[in-house]
Amino acid sequence: MAAMTLVVLEWLQESGRLPSDAAFLAALSAAGWLELKRREERRLRSLYGDDYMAALGLRLQALGLDLAVRRVATRPFVRGG
Repeated sequence: MAAMTLVVLEWLQESGRLPSDAAFLAALSAAGWLELKRREERRLRSLYGDDYMAALGLRLQALGLDLAVRRVATRPFVRGG
């Protein structure tokens, strides 16, 4: 547990760099920590936006993985009248 905590703390210093984010998500997936992977994907999307996540998705596809969290299309609010 302490070793994983150290890995996470080291990774947080690297967050925002595409190769390290992709490697971290791949490691979470390989370890079977899918809920943590989903949570991390949501965090990255909120911090860096959809373009970053699209690039991250391509990087993960190259590793044989996929994003767990997809952006949900929303309808614009239309006021009834």
